This record gives sequence, structure tokens and C-alpha cells, in this order.
Amino acid sequence: MISRRAIHGVVLLLAVTSAGPLLALGWRASLLATSPAALAFAGGGIGWWPKPALIDINPAHVWGIDSESVGYGHLRMFGDLRGSVVTWQGRYRGSPTQLRLRTLSEDGIELRGDIPTTEPLGLISARLMSATITRGRRLLGGQLGISVTGAYQRIYYFDARGLWLSAGWSRQLSDRLSWGAAITRIGLGEALGSTTFSTLPWKAGAGAVLFSPLFGRLGIDVNYDAGIGAVPAVAWESGGDIWVVQAGVQAVGDEYRLAFGIGIELENWSAGYALSYQNSALGLPQMFQASRKF
Repeated sequence: MISRRAIHGVVLLLAVTSAGPLLALGWRASLLATSPAALAFAGGGIGWWPKPALIDINPAHVWGIDSESVGYGHLRMFGDLRGSVVTWQGRYRGSPTQLRLRTLSEDGIELRGDIPTTEPLGLISARLMSATITRGRRLLGGQLGISVTGAYQRIYYFDARGLWLSAGWSRQLSDRLSWGAAITRIGLGEALGSTTFSTLPWKAGAGAVLFSPLFGRLGIDVNYDAGIGAVPAVAWESGGDIWVVQAGVQAVGDEYRLAFGIGIELENWSAGYALSYQNSALGLPQMFQASRKF
């Protein structure tokens, strides 16, 4: 019989090795894209014109909500890592509001003891679930958005909880220029199997976007990630009333993350798809999402 302490040791060992991407990422997994547009922009889009699909980049994008709608998205990346996102957005008491429920999961993680064996002792799974509510307010001639997220992660019978706040502000300076700033994940999170809370790696940045009838919208962002350092990003979008094409590039240290996406909108229905590439070890993250307005 394996003791609880031994299992805890194995779990911690898995968390610092390549046994499972969700375990290795920990609370940083909450930064993974929640929409095709966010994935296609490669983390950029802070100063974009209000675009609800980018709320996880800058909560001020909640001001892009002009009607009630529901949506579902599916994320696939890092081999066995899967994610699902369900959103509702509309107006509540006169303010734009979005509610987002998200699940990230990884199955088939091998459980092994201190003694090497041909077969694993068993297979376990990891889960990260979160709920985020975002609301908008007017501030200093611009648009303010505030998000509150509660999250829970579990592996085997070890679990952890987290709670954090994100806020962002944006302002459209003219028909061709907009800018904004955001700070995300100011809060606390437990370590798996522990009741001790610690601060989460926060992220802050600012960006601007320029519109031209010739090339569409081009945005430049500069972010600072407390766990990585400076992370610049460039995002681009062009299209018409029915379709858009999106692309982005992000510099993470000496590596570059490239992304591409498309979106279509027909009457009350809209859909989007995006994929990203950084290196072969990280696989080919891709996401599909569909939504309907009421």
C-alpha cells in the first residue's frame, strides 16, 4: 500500500518534470488562451478596439459586448491537454458583463513509485476549473473592465484553490488609433496538497493599435510577466463584415510564438479557429469556438 506522503512526493516529482504539461504549468495554465482570437493574437491585443474575445488579454474589452450571446470553445494543445470554455455575455443592470466557465484537463498521467517498474502503479488525471466574471465601468474618458476569477485544481486526491483579480483600461483616441493598459492575475493560489497560499505570477502591459484601410489593424504590445520578464507582441487583423483574418507573433526570451486565425459571422452565428506554433516540444495549440447571439 502506498502511503499518502509517498503519493504526495510522486505528485510533486511529476509537477517539476515533463510528465504532464498541466502539472508543469500549475497556476500558469490559467493564462492559456480562452478564445481563438486570443490565441491568434499571440497574447497581444491590449489596446485593441473593444473585442469581447480578448477579455482575458484586457478586461476592458468587455465594452465590445453589444448583445446577449452564448458560446462554446474547445482548446487542444501539448498532446493530451484539453480545454473547454463556456461563455455568456450581455448587459446586466446597464453594464456590459461576461461570465466564463473553463475546464482544463489531462488524463492518463502515469503514477510511479521510487522503485522503477515496467508498468505504472496506476493512471491519474489532472483538472483545473475556473469561473470568471467581468464587468465594465466608465473611467477617465475611457473604458474600464474588471475581472474576478475563482479557480480550483486537482490531481488524484490533492487539490488547491486560487482567487485573483484582473483589470484593464482602454480609450479610442480617434477613428484610427486606440490604446490601453492591463494588469492580470493579482491574487493568491495554494500549492497542491498544501493549505499555504502564495502570490501568483502577475502580468502587466500596455499596447496601441493603428487602423488603416490599406492594411487593416496593427497592434503593438509590451508586457511584463513576473515569471518570465519582458514579453513584446505584435497582432494584426484584416477583413470585412463576414470574415476576418488574424495573425500574431510574441517574443518569449530567445523564442518566438507564431499564430494565425480566421473568423466568420453570419447573421446571429459566429465561429473562429486559430492555431499557434512555438517549438516542436510544445506541439501545435489550436482552438475552435462558436457562439450565437439572441
